[in-house]
Amino acid sequence: MLFDTLTEYIAEIQTTRRAIRRQLLIGSQHRHDSGDSSRATTEINLAELKTYLSQLQREKAIMEGKSSGMIRVVGGG
Repeated sequence: MLFDTLTEYIAEIQTTRRAIRRQLLIGSQHRHDSGDSSRATTEINLAELKTYLSQLQREKAIMEGKSSGMIRVVGGG
């Protein structure tokens, strides 16, 4: 699981939704440096954001008992 509490999941879901909305508004951007001029831009993979949002929503639903399923927990070491 990515987070320990429902509050953390709710906050992260809201943040991810805002990131998706922002990306849809600004589109892809890039950075180019050439001589004395430079242009800074960013590129976010919208598909990755949507996949991350789905994962957050699934794990939150499991924590709330609204969805059956298993969450794999990997230990460090």
